[in-house]
Amino acid sequence: MERRLRSSSSSALRFACVGSGPAGMYITEKLLSLLGKEQKLGRSGSDDATNDNDRDRSKRVHVEVDIFEKEFSPYGLVRFGVAPDHASTKNVTNKFDTILKDSRVRFFGNVKVGETTATKRTMKEDEVGADVLTVSVRELLGVYSGVVLAHGAADNDRKIGLEREDELKGVYGARQFVNWFNGLPSAAPSNDKELHESICERLGYVSSTNTKASDVVVIGVGNVALDCARILLRSTEELAETDIATHALVALKSANVSSVTIIGRRSVAQAKFSPKELREVLALPNIDVEIDDLEVSDEDVEEMNASRPRRRAFEVLEKAKTTKTTKEEGEEEDGKNSKRKVLRILFLKSPTSLIANENNNKSLAFVKVRKNILKGETGNRKAVLSTNEDDEMTLPCDILIRSVGYVGDRIEPSVVQSDMNGTIAHDGQGRAQINETTINDINNANLYVCGWAKRGANGVIATNVQCAEETAFAIREDFYTGKITTKSKSAIDNTLSIALNKNKNKSESSSDLNKWKKNPLIITSERWFKIDEFERSRGRLSPRKKLVSINDLDGIFT
Repeated sequence: MERRLRSSSSSALRFACVGSGPAGMYITEKLLSLLGKEQKLGRSGSDDATNDNDRDRSKRVHVEVDIFEKEFSPYGLVRFGVAPDHASTKNVTNKFDTILKDSRVRFFGNVKVGETTATKRTMKEDEVGADVLTVSVRELLGVYSGVVLAHGAADNDRKIGLEREDELKGVYGARQFVNWFNGLPSAAPSNDKELHESICERLGYVSSTNTKASDVVVIGVGNVALDCARILLRSTEELAETDIATHALVALKSANVSSVTIIGRRSVAQAKFSPKELREVLALPNIDVEIDDLEVSDEDVEEMNASRPRRRAFEVLEKAKTTKTTKEEGEEEDGKNSKRKVLRILFLKSPTSLIANENNNKSLAFVKVRKNILKGETGNRKAVLSTNEDDEMTLPCDILIRSVGYVGDRIEPSVVQSDMNGTIAHDGQGRAQINETTINDINNANLYVCGWAKRGANGVIATNVQCAEETAFAIREDFYTGKITTKSKSAIDNTLSIALNKNKNKSESSSDLNKWKKNPLIITSERWFKIDEFERSRGRLSPRKKLVSINDLDGIFT
């Protein structure tokens, strides 16, 4: 039986992709290409010939993808996670732009997928439609050929587990801090004034009444921990040439950070940061580097010999330890922010308690850390606190940033099965598990997952390519076995018209299938590229000046 569909057909394979970060963009690309080519399909992408019982797998089918994104801008962690001074890493957006411009792709920005209970967004009182635009997974499953969850798993920071961690002013998660300096709307001053003012205060502003310098402690030795340290240590002249959020740049220009201490629970042999990022932070001008004793056991040597990046990271630290400062002989301090700062890196230490300011019981002042001992088999050793109190030290700490992993929000748990970290349960290839009892009235519901939502918060941007291929092949298999069927575009638009306007004016008729296009709060691809052009036009020394609130979009589309 032939499965060829003309591009002009009103019926096609139509997918909803939840999330427009790297995972969402790569799965969109794979769906458009894998199902749009004439080629034989073997298991896991091999070229093995199909047997007599297989269906004809060399037919072409028309595919369309609708991408839903809760922010008004696309690209997820590329825009809001990659550090502003890593511009080359963000060049992948050139590829993503091409995908969004494909006529088979529609973008629905500023639309949250999940529970449909309306919540208010901080907006101008006279702005139309102050409700968050929402559509449920259940609604999408009812009208699309398949729904792919690619929304990530980095909504929240994993806690350390210290007493008063959630109470004391000055304790932040790395995700929270990165969101702030990268301009995530929910972390911007217009939406979270308390967070912004708290960070500004803790950074140690120099004024007539405040001359105290600020000491920062970062718990964790991954690349995100280095990002946080580097942004605090790099000169604001250099940061001004990046796409850092304007409110963060202004705050850092007035900041008085004197030291950043990075603490790892285990030894250098288990550190997760890359040698490249480590060299970058150690090479910053106008900093003094203090590295803890690089205590290395025979087991550490064995582990480093099995991992070239970890061995190279050790060599970088060992070399840096031999020099008291990164300042070359004869180099002069330059720039307004040339005051020297201290970077400390400590291993085999864990925080044990947080100590409040004696004059303000709600304000962080110190953190106690104690030495760890590694126990267990080589390659799988765990950090165990020393029982010797002499192995404990107290560090001044105005800001503590925990960078020990992420926890994702659970998306619509009544329908989607996931663990407490927000990782979606699936079959190993990307077919997500659904709570069947909640969708028994939906015929042929197909739910898939890729990216961090599938495998947890690990890997780099390129890791999502293989992950997306795996999920796309599972989808293609399901198409050839008849599990996935074509869907009507008019049925989809009718559902979206109702869902995305239900909080705007319930008295309006929903008969207009394209009503969603008229909602000023929905950011389409066309609208996004106007925003993109506007942001770039505002940048002088920098690539762009980010807009950080939907309130900032007034007048851009006219």
